Amino acid sequence: MTLPVESVCHRLWIVRLGTIFAPHANTFFSEVGAVKVTPIAEGLYLLEFSNPIELPAHPLAIFFRWHFPVHHRWPTTPSKTESFVEKAAQGLWKRFGSHSPKNLLVASLHEDPKSRALASNVRGRTLQVFGLSGVAPSAENSHPNSSLVLSLVGASGILAGLTTPRLAKSFHASGTRFLQRDTSTVVSRAGAKLVEGLDLLRLCGCKVGVSAHWLELGASPGGMTSELLERGFRVTALDRAALSERISRHPALVFHQQDVSSFQPQTRERFDALLCDMNGPWEASAQQVMRLAGVLRPESPIVFTLKFNSLSIPQEVVEVVAKLREQFVRAGCTPLLVTHASSNRSELSFLAQKNRPEA
Repeated sequence: MTLPVESVCHRLWIVRLGTIFAPHANTFFSEVGAVKVTPIAEGLYLLEFSNPIELPAHPLAIFFRWHFPVHHRWPTTPSKTESFVEKAAQGLWKRFGSHSPKNLLVASLHEDPKSRALASNVRGRTLQVFGLSGVAPSAENSHPNSSLVLSLVGASGILAGLTTPRLAKSFHASGTRFLQRDTSTVVSRAGAKLVEGLDLLRLCGCKVGVSAHWLELGASPGGMTSELLERGFRVTALDRAALSERISRHPALVFHQQDVSSFQPQTRERFDALLCDMNGPWEASAQQVMRLAGVLRPESPIVFTLKFNSLSIPQEVVEVVAKLREQFVRAGCTPLLVTHASSNRSELSFLAQKNRPEA
């Protein structure tokens, strides 16, 4: 669908910036052109610009893990406002009802149970007003480009905007997918990065078949491998270090304990997706990804972790991303999305897709 121009270019934006970048926050916001910055919760900021800006298109937007334009503000104190839930729902309907959004998500700016319950009540009543009572609690089952109203509820009222999951870079109300897993079965933090990577692929409209065969570079100790196997994928994994014993004997796994640079796929062997979380200089990791992109089937997705511990923030990283985009294009791939996911530290998630051969 096509959103109104004001949903793409606007003066007010909510952004989520990872806490690892907090020391550089003023630099980020100054360089994107914000004239006023208001922190509204941990990692969340309200940015005001002197003129409408297409923030998702800005080079520094790769560091914002979530963003949406603010079209509706209701400054009030929920606890002191009579019939707050009903008034909030009617206000959202008055502002966004004519746009016929496909979903509406509401998140609390505060973590206490009472605040979360209030956000849930606002969403429930607003969905009734919009006639959307049957939609799911996230936009995950929606088309990435379907219209979506995002709303944040806090002690000072409501902030809301019209966007799409793709533009906001998340299917979820607060821009973050919360993973509730048995810690005894989680191999490493990397598993959470893989889950987010699969979400991001769906945001880009990139589907991975249930029987897909993944090629994984830099697999040890096996956090991402474990998540892939749990979802029923086949995996060929490479690393000089060993994998966790929890998964090393899995029947859908082929593991080569060797340097990635020495790996030569068998003749005519093809893979449906590539995942790279290798440590070390990004140039060496990218070189192996480009080399092995040749054994991917057309339209295969690539999830690449761009690690930049040795780089200054943020301009050098922006330059590296530009170089990496060029390398993917030369390797016959289309860059899809670059972002700082919730589980990323000093790294970005870079998604691409192998092109179809020209007719």
